[in-house]
Amino acid sequence: MPHALLHERLCKLLAIALLATAAPACGGAIPTPTAANAPPPPALTKTDAPPTREAVAIKGSDLVRGRSRLVVLAPIDKVRRHVLNFDRYAEFMPHYSFSRILTLRDDGGRQVMMEVEAIGGLIKMWTKIEMPPPRMEGNLEVHESEFVEGNVDDFKAIWRLRRLNDSHTELSLEVFLEPSLPLPDSLINSENVGGAFDGVIAMRNRIEGRPVESDDDD
Repeated sequence: MPHALLHERLCKLLAIALLATAAPACGGAIPTPTAANAPPPPALTKTDAPPTREAVAIKGSDLVRGRSRLVVLAPIDKVRRHVLNFDRYAEFMPHYSFSRILTLRDDGGRQVMMEVEAIGGLIKMWTKIEMPPPRMEGNLEVHESEFVEGNVDDFKAIWRLRRLNDSHTELSLEVFLEPSLPLPDSLINSENVGGAFDGVIAMRNRIEGRPVESDDDD
């Protein structure tokens, strides 16, 4: 059997397996998508507010980005250090099996290689991204990745930091991963919404030193 055909059939089998095993753990019902050009949501007013679960529309597509926000009990400088410390992501971020800073430029920009796993490691998706220096959008500090290459169709991660006071920072994670596998839009959307939710909680727990199992989906 030609290698290309064998690869295609294997991908279809893995996609079916992913549907069967990942569906119960997906991100749940998709919230009504927010327009891609909508202004940033207002700051969270309660420091103990639960994490949000949001969907952000992608213009011209039925796919959405996942976005979640919460408040971290830490100053913004500490939050920023952890967000940009990609070398440690595999220690605590869900499904990450590898993450490494390849290049660190004088302006603070980074080139990063990441690998995530699914189905107990049967599927490995990798991507190389550029993380330019942050930009300011009002009082939001924005760290937005640029997809360079990988064995996925697209990848996007946007961290937003907002200083609330000397000891509290609002943290937002917006993510989009489009696998090269033949998966339905509904599954991709659910995984991205759930991935943003799980990821921002994992980062908060890491920064605050909380146990990994201290939060759930409630």
